[in-house]
Amino acid sequence: MDFRREFISLYQKPIFIDTSFVDNDKKYEIVFHHFSSMDNGLIVPVKYNFDTNEDFITHNFVSDLIVFTGKDTIFEKHITKAMFKSLLDTLDTPLNKYATLLYPTLDINNDSIQIHYSISIPVTDVGIGVDIKFDKNGSYVIRQ
Repeated sequence: MDFRREFISLYQKPIFIDTSFVDNDKKYEIVFHHFSSMDNGLIVPVKYNFDTNEDFITHNFVSDLIVFTGKDTIFEKHITKAMFKSLLDTLDTPLNKYATLLYPTLDINNDSIQIHYSISIPVTDVGIGVDIKFDKNGSYVIRQ
């Protein structure tokens, strides 16, 4: 039950990161926001909820990433689990139906921004680690 309460508390604890980096003497600013969509969009079946023995109705988590320089927005991206669909389709797991984006970490390397997520079924240990890497123009690659 403590793990479930801890997870539910994440609904009210968005992650905000406001930082910058310099590449070729040009300063880039990054604003990252990860939050619960409060959509009741996930119904985790009873078979994953040993502590309650009932379905768990919860929310998807999503992120917004904005990169700008001066007053110019370089790119904006709304990041959802759907962006990782190609990775999830290759796995023999129920992650497409029941998982969400959790526990992001942000890493800035020279001219790229990498975000690591756990795509996990809430309140379970079923999930995978994934990365999305953006260049400073907004193009991205995903990988497991």
